[in-house]
Amino acid sequence: MSNWMVNEGLSIIVILVWLALNAYLFWNFYQVYDVGERYVYSRQLYGSFLALARAPAACLNFNCLLILLPVCRNLLSFLRGSSAVRNINSALS
Repeated sequence: MSNWMVNEGLSIIVILVWLALNAYLFWNFYQVYDVGERYVYSRQLYGSFLALARAPAACLNFNCLLILLPVCRNLLSFLRGSSAVRNINSALS
């Protein structure tokens, strides 16, 4: 059991933190759209389905951020090292 915790402990902690963040985002945005003063008229029109649509959307946005952030960092690093960017920077100087 201790070998399993040494090998898999960090990944389990990361997954639990990810799950906790998604649960918090869902609960927080559900509360914002279900009882918030700002969305009274939308809630009257859509009922509780407004909160049931927007809360998972917040979780989806967070998960897309987690996927796209490393991709954008690699793209910026690639562009920073390419010759086209150096030519543009020298032309602007």
